[in-house]
Amino acid sequence: MSWRERLIREPRLADMNQWPVIEDGSLAATKRQGFLKNKRIVARVLATGSSIRVAEALGCSPGYISQLMNRCLGGDLDAPAPLTRALVPHARLFAPKRRQDLPKLDQSTGATGAFTALLAQQPYLKAELDAAILADYRRSPASQRLTASGLHQLFLRWLREADWPMTCYPFTSVSRAAESVRRYFKRRQIELQTPKPRKERFIGMAASLSAHRVLATVQIDEHLMDLHSNIAIQFNDEVVELRLKRCTLLLAIDVASQCILGFELRPTTAPNQDDVLALFDRCLTPRAIPTIQTPSFDDLVVPAIPAHLNRRWPLTFGTVQFDNAWIHHSNTVEQFLCTTMGATASFGLAGQPQTRWLVEHVFDYLEQKLGHRFDSTTGTHPNDARRESARNAKKVPPLAFQSLVEALYLQIAKYNHSAMPNLAGQRPLEVLDHHLRQHWIRWPRGGQHAGWQPFRSSMTLPVHRSTTERRQPYVQFCYCRYSGNGLLSLAPDDTRIVVEFDRRDIRSLNARTLQGRSLGTLAGPRTWQRFAHSYATRSWLFKEKRVSRYEECDPITGYFRELLDQKRTPSIAAHILSLYLEVTPDGQPWLATGEDAKTAMAIKTTENPSQQPNRRRSFRWSPTSMRSSGRL
Repeated sequence: MSWRERLIREPRLADMNQWPVIEDGSLAATKRQGFLKNKRIVARVLATGSSIRVAEALGCSPGYISQLMNRCLGGDLDAPAPLTRALVPHARLFAPKRRQDLPKLDQSTGATGAFTALLAQQPYLKAELDAAILADYRRSPASQRLTASGLHQLFLRWLREADWPMTCYPFTSVSRAAESVRRYFKRRQIELQTPKPRKERFIGMAASLSAHRVLATVQIDEHLMDLHSNIAIQFNDEVVELRLKRCTLLLAIDVASQCILGFELRPTTAPNQDDVLALFDRCLTPRAIPTIQTPSFDDLVVPAIPAHLNRRWPLTFGTVQFDNAWIHHSNTVEQFLCTTMGATASFGLAGQPQTRWLVEHVFDYLEQKLGHRFDSTTGTHPNDARRESARNAKKVPPLAFQSLVEALYLQIAKYNHSAMPNLAGQRPLEVLDHHLRQHWIRWPRGGQHAGWQPFRSSMTLPVHRSTTERRQPYVQFCYCRYSGNGLLSLAPDDTRIVVEFDRRDIRSLNARTLQGRSLGTLAGPRTWQRFAHSYATRSWLFKEKRVSRYEECDPITGYFRELLDQKRTPSIAAHILSLYLEVTPDGQPWLATGEDAKTAMAIKTTENPSQQPNRRRSFRWSPTSMRSSGRL
């Protein structure tokens, strides 16, 4: 095809601005003048359309101009035109191919392209040379330190062992293809040293459309953030800042839309089943956009997670992919997912996080954007430059725990509102919202107008009636007795009842008979009514902290006072923060003791108003650091 036919088929090539650009400085000085001359000729021919006029104006032959135009725009009909590459003088546009047989002693046909043709005829020879070059590049223990001459000797030895004719190339030349072997060696070294472009991960297309719908597959995992944070406690007018140990980040992400559904940051290195339930609650319960309180942080003006969207239906999970951690196999987690929600729990093989590659990719994203901007707590070795110095390890970290949570909100909001190439330029949160509004989604049986309640649990307990003491019937729950007026209405043959409770606050239980009749509320002991506490905390106190349960008017205060005696330890400070987050579920920044505790007790319970707690100093929690904070 001539250059004129190419312009008829592709008119856009008539504009030389549409051609690829080759910088003049990238060419050798000997080729730069010829390149500019050819570029000037082609530009005038495309502008005028006549090669004769251009030949007369520039003083060259029309044949040279026609040859140059065909070199740039001619060629095969199905192949793209060389364009700018053809303007470089003496540039090879196509790889040379030898059409004649290899040279022999009785038939000299030239050695051009003979080495490439020899490797094409002998693929095992090429594999042997490539293996030797690769072993030298990787510095294998059993490989030789290869040179061009050593590779040439290997080349000749292989030909002799293969009984290659001594009257055929390369034995027909004096050098026996030494220069060709040297150039091949250098070219392969450059190819190995050149970084290869990262291949995009390919996700196979499933046969069912349900696999590409949002919430059909959700990945959940935990990640230990390798940084330390702090909390600030104010005792009267004294501010005490404490170092916290490493925190655990729990994350849930939808596979189809790649949208982060929610996260939970816990000040512990060993999360439990309640932390997983807290992650479910953050993903499924609608909530307002949080207010950023850290100075110099940007305000969060867009929804960070789907729970911040205004929607009229509850979210439901299809298949939830976990690893084999014990907290994922707990009865409460499996009961909520499989029984209450009707989802499927999928547990991956041990030591194979590739099955949950998306959530691992998001962990890497958050560490690069946030976690790795601070000194590491451990490092890869004792002298690692990224490890926190011994001098700084004795000080309180400048990052507050609440600031870390707010920074995670900002980074996750940025991720969910960033255009993704594999989503055709769409944003993850927009894709999820579009699917929820326009596509068929999973709907819970009978609907969930009140929303999901992951922390809601039920249990069947026996009713105890004392025959020797005159007291109300009671049930034994979590090491304590619970009683209420509803138990007095039970028939003598009703020996078992069902209680429902919130795992975050077990100060009271909702009771009903096995037939479903409500029995009202059952209250626990008065010593446990002051602060909200979880099922796990009370079990821990009864098993491990028996002494601290009797030092104060209520066990929670006794446990807290014991923690304050060792508050400088990072692990103890993390326990203090965990206890604070548990007893203040509404997120209030202060916790009252002493005189201020009277008001708190009046709000929490109306029983025993005359009971007085110990008079101790009050202290206040600070959501952010008391220091002058700079930009993160």
